[in-house]
Amino acid sequence: MHKCLEVLTFVAKCKVSGGVVSGGVSQGVKGITLEDDEKVIGMEVIDSTSEILSVTSKGYGKRTMAEEFRVQSRGGKGTIGMKLTEKNGDIVQIKPVTEKDDLMIITNKGQIIRTRVHEISLVGRATQGVKLINVSGDEVVVSVEKLIESQSNDEEGDTNIVE
Repeated sequence: MHKCLEVLTFVAKCKVSGGVVSGGVSQGVKGITLEDDEKVIGMEVIDSTSEILSVTSKGYGKRTMAEEFRVQSRGGKGTIGMKLTEKNGDIVQIKPVTEKDDLMIITNKGQIIRTRVHEISLVGRATQGVKLINVSGDEVVVSVEKLIESQSNDEEGDTNIVE
């Protein structure tokens, strides 16, 4: 059974079957109830064995098991997905990951770092995470992408970005 995941500071996990198939001009259905100062920053299709990577603007990140989030009906308020403070900033990206994945993290100033997912702490929902990349001043994380190793025999060590 696949589930969808929408993340802010809060996470709403719902069954995909809870949505309604609609035509191209429909307005859709309410997935999560938001306050005026909240916004959805991502949605991913996951299963119960998924790990969710959350990365903040100030370079903090963490992995959390998807099973830690309860399934909700449409329009739910969500549950806390990460403890956000002035120190770690706002969540800028979420990704379903496995321990075998590698990541590239890039900032608005062009700093880029490659890291292995298994080196990022697997922790509970309401935690701040660990430092993944050092940022300073007005520098912030703007994107995180998973890497996969090339399956081609003639391009040994070649890596591709997966969105």
